[in-house]
Amino acid sequence: MKLFRRLIPLLIIALLVSACSAPAATPAPQAEAPAETSTEKVIGLAMPEIKGSFWTAIYYGVSEEAKTLGYKLIAVEAGGFQNVDKQISQIEDLIQRKVDILIVGATSAEGVAPVVGDAINAGIPVIGVSSIPKVDNLLAKVGADHYGMGVLGAQCLAEAIGETGEVVIAAGPSGVTWAVERVKGLKDTFAKDYPNIVVAAELNGPNGRDQGVTITEDWIQKFPDLKGIFAVVDDTGAGAADSLAAAGKTDDVVVSTCNLSPIGKEYLLSGKIKCETIQQIVLQGRITVQVSDAYFKGESFEENHVTPVILVTKENLETLDMSQFQAPDGYTPDLTN
Repeated sequence: MKLFRRLIPLLIIALLVSACSAPAATPAPQAEAPAETSTEKVIGLAMPEIKGSFWTAIYYGVSEEAKTLGYKLIAVEAGGFQNVDKQISQIEDLIQRKVDILIVGATSAEGVAPVVGDAINAGIPVIGVSSIPKVDNLLAKVGADHYGMGVLGAQCLAEAIGETGEVVIAAGPSGVTWAVERVKGLKDTFAKDYPNIVVAAELNGPNGRDQGVTITEDWIQKFPDLKGIFAVVDDTGAGAADSLAAAGKTDDVVVSTCNLSPIGKEYLLSGKIKCETIQQIVLQGRITVQVSDAYFKGESFEENHVTPVILVTKENLETLDMSQFQAPDGYTPDLTN
């Protein structure tokens, strides 16, 4: 019995030593969380500018359709058609950011052609919108009948001045396809249908209200018998109308122009502008994203979209549904990327 009592402490010690020296249990391996991946496609949009109503409407159409179809949008603007180098740099940045598709409204059709070619060579499909880059292998082109806008503008102007007299042309930025086509449609129509109308002057330059005022002041002095002014955009056309009003010539010189911006609409209603030709700008923006969507899904799409244009006058303005033509009143673009 005494021996048994002496053995009990020894047995307890042995058990404790054994328990302490046993290998610790190895925890079950945890499954690694899968790396996060994103399948969201990214659309890049490079515009020549965002000031004024036209490119605001393009941006509105693109951004709203991108939201509807579930795509991320990265948008940039060059600050004006004269800033070709800036747009080239912006497109280079979008290439580096590896956007999945690129929509380009060119500052210069030829000036941005090489960098657009670089994007295509990098495997990024490119869609031209309105101001189309001069590149052969674009995925698609989306625009309006700019030539037809010139035709309608010429017809309205000719009828308003009695089909005779001197007119001048504010032709917009040099080398920009839409501006070139509008002027060509105007001049071809005069030559074909109105031989008694003479184009007394044609001037290329930046668009804008201040520019319209300045060039019209000069034209009034040079051409005292001036009958009409055609401006490729109505920001410039409104400036021309301001200059005519200051000189007391609103009733003597007719202004025909394009795009129906808010100031253009105001001046059309007041009689300072007689004719506006308008394209479906918002629709063009939406179509670029619809083409992108079809491309991503491997579906067929039209490669050359030309949206119809219409003539707007004071008489028919209030009958138009503007939802495909302009961004909503008070809309402000947000290009934060």
